[in-house]
Amino acid sequence: MKKVFVAVLLSAVLLTSFSFAGGFLQPPQNMVKKAFPYSIAGFGCWVTLSSSPNLKKIGEMFQQIEGAGQNYIYGWLTVSGIVNTRVYLYADSNGYLVSFLDKNTPPAGIIGWQFVNFANKEVTNFTITKVLSDALDKLEITATKVYNDIKFTDFQHPKANRFAVALTYAPKSVENMHVACPEKVKFFSWSGRFYSNRWEQNDYWRGGHVYFDNTSANWYSRKDDVLKFIWKDEDTSTTFNPFHPHTFTLKADYDNYKVAIPRFAVVMVYQLPEEVKGGTTK
Repeated sequence: MKKVFVAVLLSAVLLTSFSFAGGFLQPPQNMVKKAFPYSIAGFGCWVTLSSSPNLKKIGEMFQQIEGAGQNYIYGWLTVSGIVNTRVYLYADSNGYLVSFLDKNTPPAGIIGWQFVNFANKEVTNFTITKVLSDALDKLEITATKVYNDIKFTDFQHPKANRFAVALTYAPKSVENMHVACPEKVKFFSWSGRFYSNRWEQNDYWRGGHVYFDNTSANWYSRKDDVLKFIWKDEDTSTTFNPFHPHTFTLKADYDNYKVAIPRFAVVMVYQLPEEVKGGTTK
């Protein structure tokens, strides 16, 4: 995955944390009319091909076909690994391939821990780009020829023009990740994905934790994978302020024989006005 954007939105990240993403958001414009399922689509990515894809081959990828016509098809499949994520794929005769999350799935669903290498500070894929890559393979198209042309978008927030990702893990005991932002950014959502291996010991579940802003609020769960919105546009039910700096503290858990290593990612979707200088492109 090519790093296309370095955001000053992310600052003061400690050694085991790193900002990866970076990206511009741009919605597709010329898909087959009345075919794409805008009503269910959330965060996604897309590419245009030089010719119409073989829709039958695309359909063979799906666990469930949700819609089809003479010139389009879409359905969903599961990206499996350390965690599992349902991802939708759409293709049409205008040459569009679009991979996306359901609108109720937080954008942090693009994080698949099997694609994150903390030691090398790299992310080799997102869940949605992996599906797009697999579709290109299915069509026998060399992915490298079009991979740099992949664009991202949030179908529920077409005015959003940027996203950023920060990740951290706690391989030993405690790690902090600090995230700050420029004042003029318009946020549409903050979402997070948390994972920790767990085990039951003496009727008690052991596992890692993530805490927000040094409070007792945490995402400890008997589930290994927790994916949810931290804040979203027009959300008045939370005291989380997207414009304030925030600290996410991860705590590992261990006994004499096992270690629970928590991992955490934050994905922010926002609009950066043209007059605000918020990053540099590569």
